[in-house]
Amino acid sequence: MPARKPPAPADLTAEGRALWRAVVATYELRADELPLLAEMARTVDDLALMRAALAETGAVVEGSKGQPRPNPLLGEMRGSRLVLARLAGQLGLPDEGAATSKTPAQRRASKAARARWGAVDDGAA
Repeated sequence: MPARKPPAPADLTAEGRALWRAVVATYELRADELPLLAEMARTVDDLALMRAALAETGAVVEGSKGQPRPNPLLGEMRGSRLVLARLAGQLGLPDEGAATSKTPAQRRASKAARARWGAVDDGAA
């Protein structure tokens, strides 16, 4: 009988839950790693909220003296993406969605991460 997957935190929205489900379906996390995944999912939720707000307000907003300036959300989103990357790094999750080809060292590190996390082989190669 397969092990029961840990449930997503109740405060996650659809985006965060999707990340949670994808990670727990692919990797077996220890109990001490689940809070890191929860923070990753919350960060994904925060990014979704910021994207929605940015779509409403636009990339350029009016500054204090009426001058056009970049929307402060852009900087917040950049910071949240860095947090997301650091959390993924702390969990040792491989970046398999990267568009660039990996160096041999990166491929070895990805292989080690998959071995460490007990990646589920879905038959896709």
